[in-house]
Amino acid sequence: SLPAAKAYSELFLGHLDARAGRTDRAIRRWKWVAGEAERLHNARLGFSAEFYLYRTTRAAGLRALARASRQRLERLAPWVPAHHPLLKEFRSDRGTDAPPARPPRRSARRRVEAGADAVG
Repeated sequence: SLPAAKAYSELFLGHLDARAGRTDRAIRRWKWVAGEAERLHNARLGFSAEFYLYRTTRAAGLRALARASRQRLERLAPWVPAHHPLLKEFRSDRGTDAPPARPPRRSARRRVEAGADAVG
């Protein structure tokens, strides 16, 4: 369809802008593509646009935009085929800037039982 072809073209033009040092223009293009992909119900296209947006904003030091893109990528990931190369790259790179995982909380009952075992 024509809207999908335009979206893929904009995705590619975003790459050209990024390579030419026009980061702001690339970001605008990829945001537009992500919106179009949502409208077209195309998770693979949306994931690709968000991934490039995430990678570019992270490299540019735009932490808030990168964090928002990462959250959108986390939501889109289950709908993208496992063999998608950007999904693999995202999963391997995801731990480098994710907030540290908190240890699981123990229930009050377990804390009491653990304390009783230690005392008794």
